[in-house]
Amino acid sequence: MTDSIAKKWLEVRNRLKAPKGRFKLVELDKNALPFEADTTIGIYNDLQNALLVRKWLTDNKSGEGLEYLIYNDNGFVVK
Repeated sequence: MTDSIAKKWLEVRNRLKAPKGRFKLVELDKNALPFEADTTIGIYNDLQNALLVRKWLTDNKSGEGLEYLIYNDNGFVVK
């Protein structure tokens, strides 16, 4: 069981990483099942564009439990 959870966690971590030198905007649904809560919104060449799209989504898209995160190419959340 533990190996299965660890494997799923690594799959999610790798899925959230942006391509080298880019940024990935992801929608997280806090009401979804674990390991199935993320949807890629877009991949951007620079952080500024990802921030602009995230701001627009945050301001205009309603949804209880939705969060928008930006990941770098190391798989870490930025800003």
